[in-house]
Amino acid sequence: MGSVELVDLAAEQTRAMRLASALAARRDVTGVAIFGSYARGTAIIEQSDVDLLVVLGEGQATPAVLAAELPDELRGDDVSISVFTPASLRNYLHHWSRFALHLQREAAIVYDPDAELYEIFDHRRSLSLDYEICMQKKRLSQLEHMERFGDRMVLPLAQLYRLGRTLVFVILAQRGQLEFDRHTAFAQLKDLDRVLAADVDLVERLAPFYVQWRGLNAETTTPFDPVGPDAIDQAIRAREAVRSLMDAAESCAGVQ
Repeated sequence: MGSVELVDLAAEQTRAMRLASALAARRDVTGVAIFGSYARGTAIIEQSDVDLLVVLGEGQATPAVLAAELPDELRGDDVSISVFTPASLRNYLHHWSRFALHLQREAAIVYDPDAELYEIFDHRRSLSLDYEICMQKKRLSQLEHMERFGDRMVLPLAQLYRLGRTLVFVILAQRGQLEFDRHTAFAQLKDLDRVLAADVDLVERLAPFYVQWRGLNAETTTPFDPVGPDAIDQAIRAREAVRSLMDAAESCAGVQ
């Protein structure tokens, strides 16, 4: 993983637990889980979100509302809250089965007094990637005309990174390797498919733009200036790399 610095997990996982506990204190919350790198123990300083899944039994609180109600000392741009009702979570996981398997394997349930969250996570689901590929293709189509972003490319570069990263996970899953850590996934696909290795490299180097866009570290070093004509050319190259990954995913899935 090069020179990246892992977080002090004892401290940061305590913070994640305090965040989860603060959310669980709401009367309308029926379940809270931590997922992603903090649950897995691979979080990286100023690069990783604290991913929290919240289930509401009633009410319509949004992620922004829940975040605003957190204690001041726990708030931060790295806090990412996903909100569902039991029904909407079941429906979401039906369509996004790879995420469902991620939760089943790696999520840490923090609050679940009626075991409803456990039941939802534990439900047996087969892996189906066609819906996920179709959604990523739609998102890629929105980046067809780079000129609409002017000459400031942080946003499209961040979106291309997120798209490419997702497609790397998808392609590995298609080949029987369910991986949820981005660093491991990039390395695995480059080893498995030399044809795609250059495209994976190009996507991977966009990670600092995603970090900047998410507000995790405004001072992070980027591989090139995201402003100006050169940035537009770099974004177009990145889009073509993501398109190659999309073609590989569609070819394997048979998606039209």
